[in-house]
Amino acid sequence: MTLDALKRRMEDTLPPKRFSHVLAVVETAVELADIYGADKALLSVASLLHDCTKPFTAEEHIAYAEKHSLKLSSDDLASPEVLHARTGAVMSRDELGQGDSVFSLIYCHCTAKPDMTLEEKLLFLSDFIEATRTHKICQDTRRDFFSSLKDHTDKMRLLDQTVLRVLESTVEHLKKKGSYIHSDTLRAIEFLKSED
Repeated sequence: MTLDALKRRMEDTLPPKRFSHVLAVVETAVELADIYGADKALLSVASLLHDCTKPFTAEEHIAYAEKHSLKLSSDDLASPEVLHARTGAVMSRDELGQGDSVFSLIYCHCTAKPDMTLEEKLLFLSDFIEATRTHKICQDTRRDFFSSLKDHTDKMRLLDQTVLRVLESTVEHLKKKGSYIHSDTLRAIEFLKSED
């Protein structure tokens, strides 16, 4: 499917507010791809499809995963808010004709993971800082990241520091809510700290 066809599919499938978020993630990811010399085509497609199963209920995610032979981990099942990343990755591959790279970007866009590729980091960050996000931490992170880019001598280090900041704020938010924290997120934090 062409990018335009995928865009039409998402517009037809997602609620208007979710589709607006998706378009804002695409815009941010493309902007970051230009800055970081990343694969813009890959990020465009993965950004467009990253929430393709977001409207599913938890039960629908589980049924979809079973139907497509995707084994959900106990961490996944304890974190229903990340299920759309898992099933979305599968839908992108099995129904929308995308390859392993798009699958991987979508699969870890909620939890992150250790040793992410540049494009995986950029999608993860774009999803958090896109311009329509209203949470203060999202707006502050966006402002700080883009203002720091102007003067920062090591853009990759800034990216890693910002991804780490997002992950740590996510853990703090989940703890306050009493929600389960996915082990992929904790392992991603440890990996980034060990790289620093």
